[in-house]
Amino acid sequence: MPGNELEIVKFLLSRKGKIVLPHVGKVDKISTPIKNNLISEIIYPEDISLVTSDNSSKKADILLNDIGISLKQTGVSFAFNRIQRESVVSLFKLLKIKSPRKILDKLDLEVDNFHNGINSSRSRPWRNIFTLQDFTIILQYLMMKGSPNLRESSFPAQYIIEGKPKLNVNSDLKLFTFEEYLETYQDNLFVAIRRCWYGQSSKSEHNRAMSLMKKSGNTKWIYDNVSGTPKGEWRDNIAESDRKTVYYISIEKK
Repeated sequence: MPGNELEIVKFLLSRKGKIVLPHVGKVDKISTPIKNNLISEIIYPEDISLVTSDNSSKKADILLNDIGISLKQTGVSFAFNRIQRESVVSLFKLLKIKSPRKILDKLDLEVDNFHNGINSSRSRPWRNIFTLQDFTIILQYLMMKGSPNLRESSFPAQYIIEGKPKLNVNSDLKLFTFEEYLETYQDNLFVAIRRCWYGQSSKSEHNRAMSLMKKSGNTKWIYDNVSGTPKGEWRDNIAESDRKTVYYISIEKK
């Protein structure tokens, strides 16, 4: 898990039957979505491995008293990770966002300006691109309801729980409705421009670049020259002239 989501689950399990949360009440049951649209109650420690936060098909990482909860670490985190250009317009149309092509044009410009060094920061203010109304609709869907490719989740989240990196007392957890989360953090949310490189030594990132390159809708976020430097080395079996910089975006909270 990228954050401390597992520690939040362990903390809740250690206080099962005792901790009381807003909207949820006393936590008597802790469970998690698993494969084939099933739910498993968590018995610590043998079932803790069932909890994962990197499955985009579910929005609820756990269920408290059968209520879907998204888990986030306090501080820097991703409200939603990895949106490819190919998915943008269809997602906006699904959510009935007006003028989706114009919004995509703004995203294209932000990516191009970053690639060419016009903007030095890869974290772009969402207000450069979206109205508050549109951003609210999009973020709520991505955080609580569905994903660009898989659409509606079988396990939507009703609330968000944030936990400090180290959890000692109940007040180290905070439960939000989506509206409370957005009101609290709207000035800390950014459209994060991220890149990977075709030809970099990292197998996972090189493969991600190749996967994005296969879809024609991603072409405008694929560049035939290298911008930035990947961690690690370059692959010996791919010529320098064949290297590419490939972009996607995320919604980041700072």
